[in-house]
Amino acid sequence: MKAGWTALPSLALTAAFVLARPASGAEFSVSPIRIEFDRTTRTSSVNVRNDGDRPLRAQVTLSEWSQDGDGRDVYSDSKDLVFFPKILSVEPGAEAVVRIGVRSLPASVEKTYRLYVEEMPEPSPEGGARVNVRVRFGVGVFVQPPVKSTRAEIVALDLRDGLLQVPVRNSGSVSFRVDKVLLCGTRASGEPLSREIGGWYVLAGATRPFQARLTEEECRGLVRIDVAAVGADLKQEAGLDVPDGACAR
Repeated sequence: MKAGWTALPSLALTAAFVLARPASGAEFSVSPIRIEFDRTTRTSSVNVRNDGDRPLRAQVTLSEWSQDGDGRDVYSDSKDLVFFPKILSVEPGAEAVVRIGVRSLPASVEKTYRLYVEEMPEPSPEGGARVNVRVRFGVGVFVQPPVKSTRAEIVALDLRDGLLQVPVRNSGSVSFRVDKVLLCGTRASGEPLSREIGGWYVLAGATRPFQARLTEEECRGLVRIDVAAVGADLKQEAGLDVPDGACAR
C-alpha cells in the first residue's frame, strides 16, 4: 500500500473478520493530508489515486474531530461541510477528485474534522464469506476563525510511579502539532538520561498529556528531569525536581 503520509493515528487499517479466506486490500494514495479553510479559502479538493491493479470502490465520509478532558481524540459523524462525490469508482492507474467546501467560518475557535476515504468491500465472486481488509485514510480539515492565535503551555509536569506525564495545553484559537517531546534527565551520578516521546495534535481549548513509562534503570538516581515540547514554530520547556519515591512502583 502506498501513501503520501506517515502512519499516524489518522491512518486506520480496518479489518472485518468473517471466518473465511483472506482478500487483500486495495492500493491507493490520498493527497493532500491536511486542508485549511479561512477567510480567503472556502473550497479545496482531495486527490485519490488507484495505485493497484484492480478497480477501486471507496466511500467518503466526514467526522467532527475533538479532544475530550483526557486529551483523547473523539470523532462523531458530521454534515458541517459540503463534499462530493460520496462514492468513488477509480480504475487502475487513474485518479479521482473529491471536492470539499465550507459553509461558514467559526466565530472564535477553530473547528476540526476528518474526511475519510475508505475502500468498500468487494463481494466474493465465488460466493460465501471471506475476510475483507479495508484501507481507510483520514484527511485533517481545519476551519479557522477570522482571528488566529496559538498559545501552548506545559502544565502540571508530573512523575509518579515511574510514569512521566507531560500535559500540553492549548489556550489559543487554533490547533498546533507537537512533533516530539524531548526528555533530559539528571542523575546524582552525573550520567544523563535522554529520551524522546512521539507527538500529536493539540486542538484549540484542549490539553493533551504526552506520557513515558520510565524503566527502573532510567529512574535510578534521577534527581531532575527537563522536557521540551517541539513542533513547527513551537518550543515549550518545563522542568521538575524529582521527589523521593517518584519512581517506585
